[in-house]
This record gives sequence, structure tokens and C-alpha cells, in this order.
Amino acid sequence: MPDTSPTFFARLAPQLMAGAAAFFALAGAAMAETVALEVAEARAGMDANSGAPALHIELSAAGRKAFGDFTIRNVGTQIDVLLDGKVLTSPYIQSPITGGSLVINGNFTAEEIEAMVARIRAGEGALVVRLPAP
Repeated sequence: MPDTSPTFFARLAPQLMAGAAAFFALAGAAMAETVALEVAEARAGMDANSGAPALHIELSAAGRKAFGDFTIRNVGTQIDVLLDGKVLTSPYIQSPITGGSLVINGNFTAEEIEAMVARIRAGEGALVVRLPAP
């Protein structure tokens, strides 16, 4: 018959609490590294370096702060930029980005960029940055 005495549970409780604390600490750290971007303006444009179609984003004051803090914590790290759960690009943060302006480019057509702008402007497209899954 299994031991169900109060002393058994008293001995087991610290181990259970330590395991639960470790689990929630890891879960919290993973969740803390995903930031939803509050967009003030989205527009289609061209990448200044390549001339390719690009998505130009201006963040709200709250979005600028959240994204700036995220980039400060993650300099030298690769991140994912997602729209509606789809990874658009996975750049490396070379230095903190605190000005609130982003240019997202990749292998997109002008039509794809226009569709992204329309979704964001309509409030239908969720723009998120995160650390990639290991």
C-alpha cells in the first residue's frame, strides 16, 4: 500500500514546489520574449539599399518602448518577425532599435506588401517579434 502519511507529503512538498517554480520560471521567460508590436502606421515602400518592396512600420509610443526594450535585451540575437503567426523575416539585432521605425523586407512582391499593409491597417494583422524556438 502506498505511503499517504502526513510526513510523506511533508517530505515531498518542497520537491514539488521546486519543480513547479522551475517550470513556471522557464515558461515565464519564454513568454516574456515575445512582443506584440503596437503599430501606429503601416505603409508599402521600397528598401533603401536593395530597391525591393518593403513594409514600413511606425510604432506607437507604447510599441516603440516595448520593441526598444526587447532589442536592448537581445542585441546579437536572431529574432523572428511574424504577421498573423507567419514568419516574415528572421534578422539579427545588431544594435538596439529604439526609434520606433522598422523596415521589413525579404522576398516579397509589391502585392504581398500591399496585402500586409491592408491587414495591419484594418487591425486584422498581428505583428509580433519573438526569439526563435531553439
